[in-house]
Amino acid sequence: MISKVTAQEKDLYITPSLAQLSTSIQALIDQSLSFHSMVEKLKNQVNDLQSRMINDLLMNFERLFLDEQGLKDRKWFKHLIIASGKYSGYGYSVFPGLADAAWKVLDSDEQDVEERQDALEEVRDEIERIISRIQLATQKLEFSVQMMQQWKK
Repeated sequence: MISKVTAQEKDLYITPSLAQLSTSIQALIDQSLSFHSMVEKLKNQVNDLQSRMINDLLMNFERLFLDEQGLKDRKWFKHLIIASGKYSGYGYSVFPGLADAAWKVLDSDEQDVEERQDALEEVRDEIERIISRIQLATQKLEFSVQMMQQWKK
């Protein structure tokens, strides 16, 4: 999809943001593994209140990826990580706002510099919005692991 983007456009708008997105996803994966490991260590050692706290953390974790503003041009879709695809009918799209923005780049007139820049900036904005939510989720998991470590003492 990005192959239609010039090298200069890629360097200016997309590459740094994609690198940051990749880094934030890896941090979330690492923290998720720490959380899972801690839950496994505490298995059968937690009281009812602690068990409820873990369940609440998991339930609220998913909600961190909901955005009140919704997806651009599809405000009724609130989830930033997965939603029905704008161009795929009933199929789903991972990072749907980013996918929609990338399609705008592909559909933009390469000769219309302003339209092109707007489309590329929307890609960057969507990546930054996703990164922000992923970082928040990572922080919540990190805090949760620290809290559960205190239960062991």
